[in-house]
Amino acid sequence: SSADDLVLKGSGQTGSNAAITVAAAGTTTFAEECTLANATITTGTFPAGHILKVEQNEISTNPGLVSSSTPVVTGLITAITPTKATSKILVQMNGGAFDFGSATNGEVFMYCSINGGAYALVDKSSRSNISSPTWSLPHSYSKLHAPSFTQGQVIRYQPYYAAQSGTFTFNNGYSIPVKLTLFEVAQ
Repeated sequence: SSADDLVLKGSGQTGSNAAITVAAAGTTTFAEECTLANATITTGTFPAGHILKVEQNEISTNPGLVSSSTPVVTGLITAITPTKATSKILVQMNGGAFDFGSATNGEVFMYCSINGGAYALVDKSSRSNISSPTWSLPHSYSKLHAPSFTQGQVIRYQPYYAAQSGTFTFNNGYSIPVKLTLFEVAQ
């Protein structure tokens, strides 16, 4: 610590064991080994359950009708680079509206790619069986995912969609965005 630092100590603290030190250079250090530099926590540990990072992307367009029972890409991709190798990712998708067109059975799946690898199935997001097509329903999906990755790798999530019969679309194109949000959750 230098003469230009702001040093805060508790009533019983002496010597160099400050509770909080704000350096003239703008770095703040706490006694609990947490350091802030340029409003970013550079060292320290958050308890399990804390949100460390958030990323979001959205799509307002209609990626097209699908008549395949094999899942196809939507083009809605959200990427996150977790700050801790032990983190889980809370994946949430909402808004927009999937449209059954002439399908009576449409499905939406969530896929994940680790560090540029192939996309792999995470979970089936939704499956709806409608006896009378032409329904539109908003997306609603949430999963706490524990992907296998190492710190610094980019994780990308993308929903896919399929029709078991007839045609089905991921977003009906009424300019209502489907939002895919990723939360890094400390473990």
